[in-house]
Amino acid sequence: MHRSLARLLIVLPLLLALGACASSAPVPPPPVRIPVAVELPDTPAGRQLAWVIEMINAKRTPSDGDLREHFDDRLMEERSRIDGVRRIFTTIGIIAPIVPTDLERRPGALSARAEGNGGIVEIAVAVERKTGRISDLSFRPLRS
Repeated sequence: MHRSLARLLIVLPLLLALGACASSAPVPPPPVRIPVAVELPDTPAGRQLAWVIEMINAKRTPSDGDLREHFDDRLMEERSRIDGVRRIFTTIGIIAPIVPTDLERRPGALSARAEGNGGIVEIAVAVERKTGRISDLSFRPLRS
């Protein structure tokens, strides 16, 4: 019995050391999925969506001049909506850079699924037919 205990005392530290080595081995990170961007159409809605994505990726909050240039007069009159749009640009900027990975086209409107740094968002743009400026803009977070 004394010999068995002596062997166990010698072997036990070796087993514990081997176990510690095995458990401290670095775990490889999961594969990184790189989203593939789709091309935005050269339409009024496509150009406005490109501007929205550009602003988000630059992490810029649109200035009054930006908004007047890109948003319909009717929408500009709704100050609370414009303030909300500014907040959303800032919030979505957290996952920048984003790329559009899927599009849904409708007459005078375009929505894109955009993937970014750990997040996915749907951005929908509708444009005023005569001016080509944004008449409606919405953002909806999607599950990764």
